[in-house]
This record gives sequence, structure tokens and C-alpha cells, in this order.
Amino acid sequence: MSRTRILAFASLLVFAVAPAVRASEIVSGLLVLKAGDTADCDILNVATSPMDITVQLFESGGTALGGPTTCHGTSPDSLCGVTIIPSSTSFLFCRATVPSKKKVRATWTNDTTGAALELH
Repeated sequence: MSRTRILAFASLLVFAVAPAVRASEIVSGLLVLKAGDTADCDILNVATSPMDITVQLFESGGTALGGPTTCHGTSPDSLCGVTIIPSSTSFLFCRATVPSKKKVRATWTNDTTGAALELH
């Protein structure tokens, strides 16, 4: 086997065995919202470089409320978030996909009542 083939094969093995870079999911608990309440799910980038963040709201049974919101290149010290004003009483949770749980701070807040939950 030639030296070039051996190096190419070794490179393939390294990539095959190396762990894939994975995004992390963070999720809140359920927040009760009455008709007309305003609620926000906000994800703050506390890293030193921009990151992509995806945020989505769900009903307690897991049904998504609309499509996810993706903020590409969210700058350090900037937010990515979604806001909802339900037309009836709802039990909702927020889920976000982030590059690293350690590089964000996230809250799911009923702005009307002040109730707030962290995403973990």
C-alpha cells in the first residue's frame, strides 16, 4: 500500500471515529397563560462569538405552535426569542436549540403576571 493511501485511510478513520458536533436542546417547564396574557421565550447569547439559535413554543401535549424561529448569527449579549398572546387559557412550554447550554441564558416569562421559568 502506498504512503498516500495509508494517510488517506488514516484520515478517514479519524473522521469516522471523531464525535460529531451536536447542538443542545434546552426546555422550560409549563407556564400557564390566560387569554390576553403576553409571554416571551428569550435566549441570551453570553458567549464571545455569534451563534445560531432556534426557539419554538409547544402546547402541553407537545403540539408545536407554528414553525420554529431561527436567529442566525445572534451576536454576543443579544437575544433570540418569540412572543405569544394566546386567545384562550393555555399551558405552554418553550424549547430552544443552541450550540452550547453553557453559552446561553434562557427564560420563559409570562410578562402579564411576572411568572418566569428557566430553560435547562
